Amino acid sequence: MMDILREELNTVLFSIGLFAVLVYAVIRDRRNPLKWSKNARPPMEELIERRNWLHDYTGAKPGWGRKSAATRVISDKDDPGGWELVITSATRSGPSRKHADIPGDTIFRAAKPRFEHELAVFAGAIPATTKTPFDPLRDVAGMEERRLRQQLRDMLGETHRRDLEALTRQPVPGGNEITVLATRDPNPHFDVAEIARLLTRWSAFNPMTNPARLVIDEHGMMLYLREALDDPNQISTFVTMGQDLMQAALPQAPNNTTPQSATGA
Repeated sequence: MMDILREELNTVLFSIGLFAVLVYAVIRDRRNPLKWSKNARPPMEELIERRNWLHDYTGAKPGWGRKSAATRVISDKDDPGGWELVITSATRSGPSRKHADIPGDTIFRAAKPRFEHELAVFAGAIPATTKTPFDPLRDVAGMEERRLRQQLRDMLGETHRRDLEALTRQPVPGGNEITVLATRDPNPHFDVAEIARLLTRWSAFNPMTNPARLVIDEHGMMLYLREALDDPNQISTFVTMGQDLMQAALPQAPNNTTPQSATGA
């Protein structure tokens, strides 16, 4: 009789111990959902090592406005001056606001290629016009273009004011869902069809993020996203797209051969 009671007691104690272990594991997982072990490396650190990048991160600072934002700067360890990715978090414009109202951004920069003495902007397709009789959305096209131009003014500032005012729509190779605004037709200089493919592919695979805009001027190229990326996979894809666009935006050879993309988007 005592043996039976002892066995039952041991079973109960074992069940209680197992339940406690499971509860502890669940609590630990909820506190740290990206890794089971505190010793496991964060996904961002693994990405930095795998792609051989230089990485500098400055956390959010007290206060408000852009000066309080968290900033992440990434570059290539093998070619530090080749390109740079800067991610700036969203912030509040003042102490009275509880939620961030200044959007963050993700910017991929490279000194080359350039568009000497000109400015070109490549963005998602905006319809040429929607002005049809009795169409309540007839101003959508104009609103979208004005929104794009306002973003460009915010991004480029007064240094590009004259060029921004001179931007006009440029022809796009048939079948490409893209809008090109430029001070001069960029088609003879860049692979516009490949640029369109890469920008469209980003939007197709990342429908929940904002569209990316490519800006090329005499200072180099800038791939701009009005959103602070924090997912390592998206950051990796965005950098790959930037590197591919560096190749697609290389000046065209005299025989108009199309440059090949260095990496997949």
